[in-house]
Amino acid sequence: MKYIHPQYLTKNESAAAYKKYAETGMGLMFPVRIGGKTHMSDTGIPYHSTIKLFDTSKDKPEHAHEVASRLSMNPPDSKEVHLEPATLKSRDGHVLHVIKLHGPHADVIKEHHGAFSHLGYQEKYQFAPHITVDKPTWDHIVNSGHKTAHDAGIQFMPAELRHGHKVVSSYKPKVAAPAGGDAHKEDKLAASEDLQKGAIRNIGIAAVMGAALATSTPAKTPTHQASQYSSQKMLSAIAHVESSGGRNTKHAAGGGAIHGAEHAYGKFGLMPETIRETIGMHRDLSAKHGKATMLRGKDLHHYMQDNPGLEDVVATKHLKRLEHHFGRKPADIGYSWLQGVSGTYKAKRNNVDTDSHWHAKKVKDAYLKGK
Repeated sequence: MKYIHPQYLTKNESAAAYKKYAETGMGLMFPVRIGGKTHMSDTGIPYHSTIKLFDTSKDKPEHAHEVASRLSMNPPDSKEVHLEPATLKSRDGHVLHVIKLHGPHADVIKEHHGAFSHLGYQEKYQFAPHITVDKPTWDHIVNSGHKTAHDAGIQFMPAELRHGHKVVSSYKPKVAAPAGGDAHKEDKLAASEDLQKGAIRNIGIAAVMGAALATSTPAKTPTHQASQYSSQKMLSAIAHVESSGGRNTKHAAGGGAIHGAEHAYGKFGLMPETIRETIGMHRDLSAKHGKATMLRGKDLHHYMQDNPGLEDVVATKHLKRLEHHFGRKPADIGYSWLQGVSGTYKAKRNNVDTDSHWHAKKVKDAYLKGK
């Protein structure tokens, strides 16, 4: 069965397809409780916010878990998630009631979704974090006027990889060691349970973060590599490799099915697709520069030139995304800056020695030399 996300039902889809997939398909999601309830009253489907749906004809649980285990699968903070009730109607007349999710913590769900772009069904819609609910629950949220998930009594539970009704693997939060001044708020928690030969194997991982460590360790003698990492230093290294620090910004065409004849832009060598994708992933940028997501080639370059500072904002947000997926490792950042998120995951899955890649080595070398 070809499955299209229920938020974007077409004339060939209905709620029955949604229920059938929920009962037989495979998906990664944050289970949700609303007012203490865990299931929809009409269909009996558990409340959840989908991260990614998979095609069981080609995707195996271990493929999904491999990516999920690399991510910080932390449940969104309900106080930081804003709500937008919406109704969607398919051409067969069936109405779906959904609660769209907005805010930085909802954007993390969207970033997680992007990490699985090489898996699952071909998507012909723009993914948007949401919860599908029953009509009584939707009415209650609308009538209450609640603006945040916390106010509406919505709780996000630890992420689960489900195949039908079976929980294949779960990803429990853990306390992590401090990761330096520019660590993500979301990265303070991370968890996963491992799969080995298709079976579930729990990993009891827990690291304790104490205030004494933060105050007693001298700033000039960091205890681990993560505390030495600097995002600003990394951006400088990338600019050095891509354009000699902004002195040579004439880039060759990217080539391939994604980039085609389009050229990278500016001192960071940002590919147009990266610019469009980054703007589209962040509400603040999309609200102000949404036009850029429709531009191609020279038109996009001209738009970037007409908006000084946008290049730096996009580069910073793109770097944070790569750090979120691959950690604060110069070689991994160097490789993923060139190959993208899905390309890097594919390389790691195929045991490619990414550290020896020419771009990874150049970026790492520039970073260590403080370029």
